Amino acid sequence: MRKNKREEDALHEAYEKGSLVSAKPSKAVLRKFKKSVQATFVMEKRSGMIRK
Repeated sequence: MRKNKREEDALHEAYEKGSLVSAKPSKAVLRKFKKSVQATFVMEKRSGMIRK
């Protein structure tokens, strides 16, 4: 548990300094998410979970 606390503190400190940078997802990853979202939407539509 001590190691986790040190890692958490290091991440928090890096965040506070602004040295952490968001990673931009690749086009392949975005396509994968888009496909997944569309499949979920179709399943919800079929099951009647989506209301108009």
